[in-house]
Amino acid sequence: MIADFETLVSDEATFVLLMAGKHRGSEQPHDDQKRWILWLKENRDRMAALCRGVVSVVDATTDGDLQHKQAAGMEAMLGIPIRLADNANEADRIASELIGQS
Repeated sequence: MIADFETLVSDEATFVLLMAGKHRGSEQPHDDQKRWILWLKENRDRMAALCRGVVSVVDATTDGDLQHKQAAGMEAMLGIPIRLADNANEADRIASELIGQS
């Protein structure tokens, strides 16, 4: 995953991340999650310069308030807009708006 993000930020083109389903690291081993968070912290400025936002399709089985709190925390940490969408169509619309603000 880190290699993918290195490629994104090395390309120097603006982008929006679209995330769907249970992506909060539930499938990643704890050490991988720690490395990922550390990479994000170390590369915050690089990401903020190119990433116009992250749009996440919310998991209907998870508490919405918790998802909003997590999104707010990530937004504060990264300095990148984090938006939640109810479905893929809404996520595409939000991503288009974010990339249009470049």
